[in-house]
Formats: sequence, structure tokens, C-alpha cells
Amino acid sequence: MMSKSLFLSVILTGSIAFNTFSKDDSPVAELTKQAKKELEIEHYHNASSLLLKIVLEEPANAWAHYELGISYLHTFSFIEALAHIQKAYQLDHENGVDKEYHYWLGRAHHVNYNFDEAIQEYDLYEQRFKAKDDRRDELEMYKAQALIAKKEFNSPKNFLILNLSNQVNTEFDEHSPVSANDGNTIYFTTKKLYIGHDKQDGSGEYFETIFETTRNKAGVWSVPKVVGGALDNPNAHDATIQIFDHDNKMLIHSEEGNGDIYVAERDAKGNWITAKPLTQVNTNHIEEDATISSDGNLIIFSSESNAKRYDMDLFFTRKGADGVWTVAEKLPGLVNTEYEEESPFLSKDGKTLYFASNGPTSMGGFDIFKSTLQADGTWGKPENMGFPINSAYHDIYYQMNESETMAFYSSHREGGQGELDIYAIYPVQMVQVNGDLNTKALKGKTDDMHVFFNSVGKDQLNYSTDAAISVDGKFSEKLVSNNTYSVIITNGIDTLLKDHLVIDKALDKGKRQDYTLFYDDSTGQEKSIAANDIPKEGIKMQLNSDQIIGYLQKGFGVSLVLFDFNKSELREDSKQILDRLAKELKERKDIKITLTGYTDSVGSDTYNRKLSLQRASTAANYLQKVGVSKNRITPKGDGEANPVASNDTEEGRLKNRRVEIRFTAQN
Repeated sequence: MMSKSLFLSVILTGSIAFNTFSKDDSPVAELTKQAKKELEIEHYHNASSLLLKIVLEEPANAWAHYELGISYLHTFSFIEALAHIQKAYQLDHENGVDKEYHYWLGRAHHVNYNFDEAIQEYDLYEQRFKAKDDRRDELEMYKAQALIAKKEFNSPKNFLILNLSNQVNTEFDEHSPVSANDGNTIYFTTKKLYIGHDKQDGSGEYFETIFETTRNKAGVWSVPKVVGGALDNPNAHDATIQIFDHDNKMLIHSEEGNGDIYVAERDAKGNWITAKPLTQVNTNHIEEDATISSDGNLIIFSSESNAKRYDMDLFFTRKGADGVWTVAEKLPGLVNTEYEEESPFLSKDGKTLYFASNGPTSMGGFDIFKSTLQADGTWGKPENMGFPINSAYHDIYYQMNESETMAFYSSHREGGQGELDIYAIYPVQMVQVNGDLNTKALKGKTDDMHVFFNSVGKDQLNYSTDAAISVDGKFSEKLVSNNTYSVIITNGIDTLLKDHLVIDKALDKGKRQDYTLFYDDSTGQEKSIAANDIPKEGIKMQLNSDQIIGYLQKGFGVSLVLFDFNKSELREDSKQILDRLAKELKERKDIKITLTGYTDSVGSDTYNRKLSLQRASTAANYLQKVGVSKNRITPKGDGEANPVASNDTEEGRLKNRRVEIRFTAQN
């Protein structure tokens, strides 16, 4: 019986036939034997610790690097996973590493947000398939997810995602947080080893146990403790689902029976007494998660629709006026798909349903979606909650607190403790910044002066805007809080001042912040680059025109119209791409495009913004000359923003001097 834990979907096992370079009687040979046993049962925690010992003893052991990378994809670090898989190829590239290498390298790039590289690796892996190969559908889904992920990653939503700290989270799965006491108490499920809970299931994992933690006034979470009572069965997987009825009842999942849902109640002293099966929903299939409406008359739950491939769908049952529950049936509308739908959560007003799904419209693995109740009683088309709530891997078990001012969920992403961790989600508010360019040196220059704000903090929300400066040096602009911004004052030609502005986290609306800048016209001028530093060569395309058009049709922005340093003239290879694009646009009258120009980081910000727009306009003008209507093309210039490579090297700067093409309208 499966627990609620999630595993990476794999096409084939990771085991390969590398030469381990070890004698049969060496310590490494014994470690290798043990590691292979752990890999066979997909116990990646144990396997990774053994494999790490092997690579430390034998740094040239390609097999150990490869399997350690695959194990880290499941458990520890996505960055380390990618490094070890690439190291395996470096050590054994003559033998092709393994026939599944491009698959695993694609997965590693995907979860590290290298979406272009992931798609290329998936394509290389798919080339070895025969015409009818059952794996093709899964590969196509991964490619579709990579396209969605790139789109969402480049358009982040205003949410702050905070790990509940290593006080709560461990290297094992922590998942299914349920919020009590309006978010100040969290019940959750973990697989970590605990005294009295040291039994393992058939795959070598410890049985899941329900813990609780509370938050003090300083926002610090307490050391978790086992809940006990009816919520504690040391001989089976137990998992939290939802707390309700004024925090006096809790739904839990247990592997007792067929894998069913139970409801536990508190006694007068607050202890959890015997849990009873939720007979309204339990069947001879697996039921894992459920949500109860605020009036207690509707239950939406996940149940196994196809036991052969573990396909979970969402069902519902409703209590009539006579107190009798209806026969459960699939949720009407557009929520259920051929993929898995799990962990439902219903808003207080019953009009919004949050759930997790792992289909082609997710960023990778499970994503959080929401669906709105329609007038006819069906559920509308699900909307991906977007980045940063969703990541390139698993995001699941979303639940709001009672006042719906924040939410908790589980996510497996880089920067966590390992596997699924519990995170808090806060909607980040805008802050009104009232500025004053405090100086006597303006001398009437404010007519052409603007202030630009660009978020620069690592792992913070992408946000850029600009504001005009009035004649008295004042300006006002709304900025996303919890960000660090580069502040740039320009007079339309030169950069006059650069500064940084930190806006602390604001979770309440209506916050304001005053900001004063001091301008000295004797400083801040940008130096021009020497003529002999200007490179002459360009950069080669990596995709042919048919591949480019295919990606564009799927909503994938492609950066392929490239330029030489300080130039906005099209190169011949760029014209070839635009010719193929023009042909497609003429055949498809429903398509519109956006052309966004970019530069490298050399030069002033003002100059780069102008140059980037010139590049986009040049590409737009070329398309118009070959017959594409002007109203179907939108040119934009974003200067040196959103680099696709490091500006510290010439190769990276070449890649950043580009126009990015994106389809923006398509029937």
C-alpha cells in the first residue's frame, strides 16, 4: 500500500553497467554492493550516503557519480544532482555514459530551471525511440511542463515563500500541513526516525507519523512533538488531511484497511480520541485526501480511479436535508484529467477549490492549481498558481489558515532541508514609495529625469518600473515589498546616479516608505568602452528554424535573433530565422508576437534601453518589409534585464545581445 509520499516519476531505473574501477575485495566493492541493493528498492537516502563515500574514495568512478546524481534528484540537492550526472559523462563520455543519460540530464536541468537545456536533452533522449514507444508520451509531457515552467518563472506572482526552518523540516519528507489556531499551530506528517517509531515499510522508509508545532509571538516554531492518541499508529503510515469544526475534529489518512480516510475528535481535555472511518467516502480503493466545506455538507476527496497505474481523481459527496450523504461521484467540470489530481482544499465560501495535479500544465511534478465554481455547479478550467508558489518539482498539500491571510503547503525545491519541506505562503503587498531627489544641482533638468527601479535581490520577486521626477525633485511609485532594488536616475541620456533601495516585507496593505536621493552631477557618469575592446564575431544558432517555430507554437520564448556589439543591424543568420517566422505568420493569421530586445551589461542603463528597443524595432521592421502586418508585432526594449548568460565573459555577453520572440495571441 502506498503512503502519501511522492516519488520522482521515472521511465526506467537508474542502474547502469559502469566499470566501478574497484577490486572485488576492496571496501568500495562492498559499498557498491550495498548501494545497488538500496537503489533496487528506490531507498535513495541510504543509497546516496553510500554513493557519496564511494566518490570520495574513487573520484573517477563514473557509475557512483551517475547514481549519486539520480539519488540526489530524489532527496538532497538538485544542484548537486546536476553536477554529479555531468561529472559521470565527463568521466565516461566515450561509452555514452548510459542509454538513459539524456533523460536524467534533462530531468536535472529541468529542476534547476535550465528549461532550454532540459528540452534539448529530452529531444536527444527521444531520438532513440522507435515509432511506437510508450515512453514518448511521458517525454512530451516533460517538454510541455518545461515550456510552462519557463513562462511562469519569467512572470512571478507576488508571494513570499518561507521555509518553516530546520526546527520543523528535516532531510526526510515533511508534508500535509494543516493549520489550527489561525495558523499558529501546524499539524503535519513526517517520515523521520523517532523514538518508538522506528519500524519501516517494504521500501525501507520509516512509517509516517503526525507531529505538531506551534509559533510564538516572535514567529519562531517550536520543536515538533508527536501528537499521540488516535492520531498515532506506529505500525502504519498515518497522515494529516484537514482540521475543522473549530479545531475539534481532524481528517487523517491511514493505511489501515485499503488506505482510507478517518475522522478523529478531541475529548473534553483536548486529547484526540478514537478515529472512525469516514464511511461517506471510503471504498475498496485508496482514498488519500479530502476537504470538508465550512457548513459540513460537502466533501471533496481524492480516490484511486485506476489501481493499475495509481491514477487519483477528485470525487464529491453531499449531505442532503435528510442528513443522508449522496453516492460519491467524480467532480463535475474541468478539474479531473488523465493525470493525478490530489490534495483538495476548499475556500471558506466554497467557491474556490485548490488542488495539486502533475499533468502537462504544471511546471514539473505536482503543481498547485485553483478552480472556480461555475453558475451551473461545475468547476471551471484550473489555473496554475504560478511561480514562486509552484516550482520545477513537487508542490502539493496546499491549505489556508482560518482567516485566509496566508497558506501552508509542502514543496520539494532547492534550498530546503531535503525532499518535501513545509513552507508558509504570504501574499506580498505593494508599498507606496515617496521619493525626493534632494539637491541644488538639478538646475531645471527634471523635465527629462526619470527614476528606474529594478529588483536585484537573489530569490526575490522580479519587478521593474520607472517614474517621472517632478520639477521640485519629487516622485511617487508603488513597488513590490520584500525586495532590494537598483535605483537609477537618468536625464534621458546619461546615468546620473545609482543607488540601492531595500523595502522590507509588507503583508498588510497601505504601507508607505519615504526615500531621499542625493544627486551630485560631478559623479555617476558612465565610462565608454575602448574601440579595441569591441568584438567582431557573432554567435551561432543551436536550433534549426523548424524547431524554433515548434517551440514558439507551444508558448516557448526563443532568444535567437542575435546582434554584434553595439549594433542593431540584423545578421544574416538572424534574417534566416525571421524569414521562416514570417512564413509561419502569413499562414497563421491568428498569431501575434512580441519581440523583446536585450543588451549585455556594457554601457549606461539609459543607452542600453534605447539600444534594446532599436534591436526589437529592427526585427519588427524586417518582418513588416516581408509582408507581416504591423499590428501583429509588438517591439519592446528591456535593456540589460533578464540575462540568459553571465556578463562576466564575452561568450555570455554575446548571448545576451538578442531579441526574444514570443507568440502572444493564438486561437
